[in-house]
Amino acid sequence: MQKSAMRRSESGFTLVELAIVLVIIGLLVGGVLVGQDLIKSATINAVISQIDRVDAGASTFRDKYGGLPGDLLSTKATQFGLVAGTGAAGIGDGNGLVQNGATTANLQGFGSETNVFWIHLGANGSALIPDKAGDTTDGYTVSTTGAASSAAASAWLAATRLRDNAFLHIYALNGRNYYFLGGISAIAATTGIISPALAITPVEAFNIDSKKDDGNGKTGTVIATNDPTTNTVISAGTGTATTECFNATAGVYDTNPTYGATNLNCNLSIRPSGW
Repeated sequence: MQKSAMRRSESGFTLVELAIVLVIIGLLVGGVLVGQDLIKSATINAVISQIDRVDAGASTFRDKYGGLPGDLLSTKATQFGLVAGTGAAGIGDGNGLVQNGATTANLQGFGSETNVFWIHLGANGSALIPDKAGDTTDGYTVSTTGAASSAAASAWLAATRLRDNAFLHIYALNGRNYYFLGGISAIAATTGIISPALAITPVEAFNIDSKKDDGNGKTGTVIATNDPTTNTVISAGTGTATTECFNATAGVYDTNPTYGATNLNCNLSIRPSGW
């Protein structure tokens, strides 16, 4: 009887016990994966909410002061005690376009109105966003020669929840205003010209595009682009390679699970809502 008891004690786990352990492991793994998906979804929603808050803030600012933040006519800005430009082209001219001065080469750069846009929203408090442009002396007093050194991009641009190098920038092109959502690696100190760097995965781009627009990076108010100076749609090959964001021919983002959720191949151009 002693030998029989010893054999039973050394027999290890039963099949039932192993099954229970495997079920528990499966539940833990499934919970982790679901948690990761929830975190990613929350991040996308937070970025969209940030853009919506900026939209609402800019609309509120325009209704209150009679012009868009940054672009507000210099005389009105002075009247209300806000940072005021010279009134020259792209420097507080009130033409409805948020631009970086009047030089064609750097209209979409960071400086002048595209810098003061954030200062005006921060001062007004209507967008519920931090003043990433620093104090008012970093606004129009240096607007024609750029707003920051190339080493200070992260200190000047509005950050997003996507990742440390994904920013929100405002600019105008071909008579319309846009947000640039993506990577900016440098800001030229003398011109304010920004150097774009890809900072969004195709899956993130698709999710943002689908929630804000039509899910097609070639059409609508959200475009898969790299450089805000052209708003050219990012496309190459079949849209299924490790370095691609979007296949313009098929109208689909490169969301291949193998790399579409991890490779930073995209930036986005987004039209503001309501202004």
